[in-house]
Amino acid sequence: MFNREAILLIFIVSILTTACIELGEHHSADYWKDIGFNLTQSGRYEEALHAYNKALEKDRNNPEIWRDRGFVLFKLERYDEALSDFNKALGINPSDADTWNDKAIVLSKLERYKEALEAFDKSLSIDPNHAMALYNKCTILASFERNEEALQLCKKAVKIDPLDRVAWNNLGWVLYKMNRYEEAIDSYNTALEIDPGYDTAWNNRNYALNKTDMGVEWLLYNSPKHSFSTKIPYGWMMDLPKVNVPDGINEPSLVVEFFEYNHTSFEPYVVIMMMEYDATINNFTSLINTYMDMSLVNRVGLNLIDKKQTEINGKTAIKIETNYRFNGKLIRSSDTYIQCGDKKVLLVGYGSLSYEFNSYKDTFNYILNSTRC
Repeated sequence: MFNREAILLIFIVSILTTACIELGEHHSADYWKDIGFNLTQSGRYEEALHAYNKALEKDRNNPEIWRDRGFVLFKLERYDEALSDFNKALGINPSDADTWNDKAIVLSKLERYKEALEAFDKSLSIDPNHAMALYNKCTILASFERNEEALQLCKKAVKIDPLDRVAWNNLGWVLYKMNRYEEAIDSYNTALEIDPGYDTAWNNRNYALNKTDMGVEWLLYNSPKHSFSTKIPYGWMMDLPKVNVPDGINEPSLVVEFFEYNHTSFEPYVVIMMMEYDATINNFTSLINTYMDMSLVNRVGLNLIDKKQTEINGKTAIKIETNYRFNGKLIRSSDTYIQCGDKKVLLVGYGSLSYEFNSYKDTFNYILNSTRC
């Protein structure tokens, strides 16, 4: 038999849902604009677009709605439509520096660079201290090798807004193009101090580091204090809280970790570590054998996949690939030991879940080949 109370409840919910939808039709343009803004902030662009469409049904003379919908269309890579919305916003309010900047960005995406520069100039004529317009124009000028002009714009942008990560990143990029690598690295470091998770700055910084002879010690002592490069307890390297350093190997003088090393989900990681060994270990090969013996003890089910001698940046190296079990997961790792000098070895290790290993391999190898003693 049917449950009469359940049927009645379903009927009531249906009525209330229909009523809510009908009431929604009577909401103001500002209501839908706010909904669109919140959805945009959450990255839900298709839903945000629907909300802005609703707002425009209520009010087609509000330039902010046109501009905000243009931004959503831009995020959806519908650049021609975004440009149209920005033009409509400017048709209503031609004195909005933000919209001129947005229009310029879309024009640059459409590779209409002359028009983009004109739009940036219009934005800056309205607001000469518009930091975003300054550093966006900076990047276009640098693309056309107008580096000195670009440099002045980016320098002005970081002075106006010293907490804007993009401004510092773009300044670094211009300095990089001018072969001023150490200054570029300083700019990228500032961007990373502002936002340690800013991937673009990390990648650009790696390119700049690869142009210098600063080496791995520079990486540790000059990296942003809140970045993913951090000194960590040696024992963590073996996935255990307490692991003694083998006899003959001094406490590592340098440990640098890239990415977040998550012991629960096991995120991909890269570790760079400088080790020195004393007279109790005869040579480079003995060191590696000692280290491997320790790994066999501390890594469950460690299997040797490959071991070969190679050369990294002119230095003799031995690369060892293994897999092992960690919290029930199969982990694939690659450890490269680079002979940096008498009794001194640089270890570059990286790894991930086994099935993800190949997808990260290019990044891992780039970091390995960028690392110097």
